[in-house]
Amino acid sequence: MSVLGHCYPPDLVDQIKAVNLCDVANTASSLARSVLLVDTDYGESPALKTTLQTRGIDVATARLPDWSNLMLDSAHSRLPLEAIDSVTRWIIARSRFPVPNARPHPTIAAEFSTQDSLVNAVAEGVEEQVVWIGPDRLVGTLCSPAETDPVRPGVPAWLIANTAANPRMADGRFAVRLAREMARYGVVTLRVDVSGVGDSGEHGPDDQSGVLYSDQTITDMASAANWLAARGHQEVIAFGICSGGYAALHAAMRASSLAGVVAINLPRFVWPTGLTVAEATRQRINSSRGYLASARSWRKWTRLLRERRDLRPIARILARSIIARFRLPTIQIAERLGWRPAITTERGVMQELNRRGVATLLVYGEFDPGINELHRHFGRTHQAFDGWRHVRVETVAQLDHALFGISGRNAVMDLCVQMLTHWSERKAEVARLCCGKDAGPRRKMTSAQNGT
Repeated sequence: MSVLGHCYPPDLVDQIKAVNLCDVANTASSLARSVLLVDTDYGESPALKTTLQTRGIDVATARLPDWSNLMLDSAHSRLPLEAIDSVTRWIIARSRFPVPNARPHPTIAAEFSTQDSLVNAVAEGVEEQVVWIGPDRLVGTLCSPAETDPVRPGVPAWLIANTAANPRMADGRFAVRLAREMARYGVVTLRVDVSGVGDSGEHGPDDQSGVLYSDQTITDMASAANWLAARGHQEVIAFGICSGGYAALHAAMRASSLAGVVAINLPRFVWPTGLTVAEATRQRINSSRGYLASARSWRKWTRLLRERRDLRPIARILARSIIARFRLPTIQIAERLGWRPAITTERGVMQELNRRGVATLLVYGEFDPGINELHRHFGRTHQAFDGWRHVRVETVAQLDHALFGISGRNAVMDLCVQMLTHWSERKAEVARLCCGKDAGPRRKMTSAQNGT
């Protein structure tokens, strides 16, 4: 069973299904004197409450009315403050001792504020430590090969961005798996929490949607890349999924230490000023290819007519695709004649990264909505960056947007490993071109930098 990227073996699932808390309460040799049952909207605690009370247990109940909001994705999830207050009051009312001051001891706080790293853990050839980064004291996990497996020379370190507002382990702990796999290849990685997410920042906002595409997030990623560079890593590759890919892409515009970017299911190349995540979510629809595939399904047409769905959003995106198909050749011709798009535009951003020699890999699921943005500004997927020496696109069948699926995760891992294995070859080619030893490729390089 796979739940949001977490895989559970069948025997564990069977064991969980077999658990009946009422039976456990009836047969347990000892139980707590008091129990608090926090009930969701499902309302399944009365039977357990009755069972516990027959055993002489003091049972109280509290509601969790915000259950549905709590279980949303990280950008839209909200803390169940009412339930937290209820649990806190219940614990305090039954405490035998005075409730201590919640503030940390000054000595401990001072120790944490001056340390640069804490906690070393070594297992299966991987060493990890919690680190503090830059003046804003961002919190990250530095993952390295254990001393028995030294770092491979000539390969870049990897910087792993937050996915949406998830802490640095990412959905289904994918960032942890990626970091440890890289360590086994002799590569150092840093997975970092940007300000307001996970352990970074004094106060994380309950509404974290404003963090995802913010300028501060990009600044934090650039700061983390420079921190790695200061520790001796001459080249760094930034990796991110969805909004993390956006932060990685734009951090490479600011940090010269970033030599590469891997962006998975990038939703936009440029985030419009004033656009909220909520509004962008409402605007997001399926890819054009997805709609064309659905158009061939009689079952989809029957459902559409039965539910009387609004076709206007679909019509708008298909119209934009048609307009872009005629508009893009005009832009490309203008670029060949010397016109340059502003660096704040979609083509301007990618041309600047290409000009700087930043190895950029864009990876999309075949039906990911982000492909619409790629087609609008750069053309069809496998022709989008023809002639661009440092930018390429890959599509992966069955790759879901947040990498919950096992096959998609494995495919992305393979692409990252391939990027590593070919890195030395790429460096040699770039060095040869920079030295001007081959006039033909040099002319091609100049063309690629012009975005043609």
